[in-house]
Amino acid sequence: MIGCMAELLPDNGFSKSKNACECIFDFLITKYSDEKLSNDIEFEKILSVESLTFSFCNNKHIKLENELEIDTTKKYYKVRLMNNFKDNQIEIIDAYVDRKRKDTILNEFRYFNNGVLDSSKSKFFDLIITGRKDSIMEGRIDFYSPRDTLPKEYIYQRNISFRYIQEEDDCIVVKEIETDTNSIKFPYKNFRNFTFIGYISDTRFIYKESTTDSLYVNFTKFAIDNKLSTNNIYIDLLK
Repeated sequence: MIGCMAELLPDNGFSKSKNACECIFDFLITKYSDEKLSNDIEFEKILSVESLTFSFCNNKHIKLENELEIDTTKKYYKVRLMNNFKDNQIEIIDAYVDRKRKDTILNEFRYFNNGVLDSSKSKFFDLIITGRKDSIMEGRIDFYSPRDTLPKEYIYQRNISFRYIQEEDDCIVVKEIETDTNSIKFPYKNFRNFTFIGYISDTRFIYKESTTDSLYVNFTKFAIDNKLSTNNIYIDLLK
């Protein structure tokens, strides 16, 4: 982990309280050694790049330096941007950058009001995989978007497709799960040193102004990765 929690919190004016830990823990990068991976593991997607500054924890600024280097053999790398608004409101944006074309492609955004995440104005996902590296592991992904606040009676139909890449018998295959819920469980087998590549498409057919006469379509899309640099083939679908 970049920065020991016991050392990081006091250095930035925080006590070792549970609230302070929750406030900044999501923005730390966790790195696992081969020794840890040989036992039970639990890892989450890597989010951070270069240096990050956050100002919503007790009105303090926390700067975390990323020690990971961008893999120049990969097409994309991740960046995190922050917009400061008045009244202690901020928006944190996670995006991909095309290494050659320098295009920035938005993937997630989180809106905070006084340090509290407002999921009704946010679009993001949480990926967790647990188990042993030499067996079939258990994966779970939860995703959120502003359209989740829409009453069910306004939705005529909803189609969710979750795809992810696996290796079976020396072949690369695409697994697909179709559902209508924001929480998806799936089996996962160690793929190229725990590389995860996936995609979520969430399509809603919504009644216009609560009438049944006409519909409009809303699309929510996520590229899913757990590496700083990636060749995720689904990123182009975000454009």
